Amino acid sequence: MDERLPEMPLSDQLDEEYVASTPSRCSQKASKLCLLKVDDWWYSKSLCSLIALNVIIASGYMLLAEVVRSYFQHFRLWPAPLWLPAGLALFSALRGGIRYAPGIFLGSLATNLIQFHDSFSSSLLISLANTAGPILATAFARLQTRRRFSPQDLHQVTTLIFAALMQGATSALIALPSIAVKHHALLNTVPSHWLDWFLSDTAAALLVTPLLLVMPDVPRAFCMLERRAEFALTLFVVVELMRERKRS
Repeated sequence: MDERLPEMPLSDQLDEEYVASTPSRCSQKASKLCLLKVDDWWYSKSLCSLIALNVIIASGYMLLAEVVRSYFQHFRLWPAPLWLPAGLALFSALRGGIRYAPGIFLGSLATNLIQFHDSFSSSLLISLANTAGPILATAFARLQTRRRFSPQDLHQVTTLIFAALMQGATSALIALPSIAVKHHALLNTVPSHWLDWFLSDTAAALLVTPLLLVMPDVPRAFCMLERRAEFALTLFVVVELMRERKRS
């Protein structure tokens, strides 16, 4: 008897190979619960959900910005070679498009005003750049494919790479006047400032966005006992390495 799970948003039904690979210790009901995804919440049309998600995006943006600022300034690497909030911004735009633009914008605005103490006009222009970049990149990506992201799909991976490049280039270009004024840049140094911004945003988008896009598949891995063991072992190794580095 061929039993299939209910359709999930923006994803295909599970194939028979995966159902067969589910460990016998997991009941069918537990497997279904394990495989539930957060797509429904991300694509909810409820006003309360939309506001809550924008608040989460803005808060996440500020948190990642503080992590980047603290880490790279500690090693005297500034501007940061990796601007993690750009990855969150592209992920949010790919998930909800213009609906999550307020969260990206407010997160960027608060970051520049509170954490970096920039002027309001400079913060406003930078925030517009940080919002326009991922939104335009998402528009490009949706012209190429509307399927749910899969790291095994070469076309989708290529589309994501071009979207990340477009985001970095667009954001840096829009924010260029603010960058020039903020750093008192001479005309011949403006291209280098643009390149720093472009590389920082693009690198973060290429690293963070794919990770966040595949996060809904984490329950699938946790439903499998051997994957839990792999995760526990990996977590143990990472913690031990961090402790060893702290001692040294």
